[in-house]
Order: sequence, then structure tokens, then C-alpha cells
Amino acid sequence: MSGIVHVESVNWASSITPNPLIGAMEEAQFTDLKCTIPNNSILYIFSDGVYEIEKTDGQMWQLDEFKQYMAAQDSDLGGTMDRLMAHARTLSDSVEFSDDFTILGIEIG
Repeated sequence: MSGIVHVESVNWASSITPNPLIGAMEEAQFTDLKCTIPNNSILYIFSDGVYEIEKTDGQMWQLDEFKQYMAAQDSDLGGTMDRLMAHARTLSDSVEFSDDFTILGIEIG
């Protein structure tokens, strides 16, 4: 899983830890990451299926493109999630995804 913090509609910080899939291996070792998340932020935790979407031109939507898209959104969490799903479906020209599409948005403070 990856995370992005959306702070007051303008400041972004992101982190990706190079970990195996959760539950994939019993003896898996995981790298942790610690950061301070300020009040009035939204923390997004998501799987790679949220941004690894095959577009209609055959290219993959990349993490940087996903981050740019999310940075352009307002702080309305519910609306952002709805728009993201609609945008992803438009990119792929499909209502179904080939990978899991998992994202959690948490409003802080």
C-alpha cells in the first residue's frame, strides 16, 4: 500500500514503502515509515491498482499522473473519491478494472 497526504489543498507529501503484498507470505518482513500528519489533512492509503490503469492508448497511468490528478482535487473527500473512480473508468474506457482499485481517505483533525 502507498500513501499520500493532502494538506489544505496545496501541500503534498508522498511515500511508498517497498513491501510485499500484505498476507502474501507468512514470514514477510516489512519496512515501516513514520511521519507527522498535520491537522486539516487528508491521508490517502491506496493499492497500486488505483494508478496502474491501462489507458485507451495502451499506456499505463503512472503514479506521478495520479498524484497530479489528486493534487488538483478540492478537500471534499467524498466528491474526490467519486471523481477519481469516474476518471479511472474514463481513462480505461471500462467500468471494471484488471487489478484491485482500493483507496482509503482519512480526514485528519
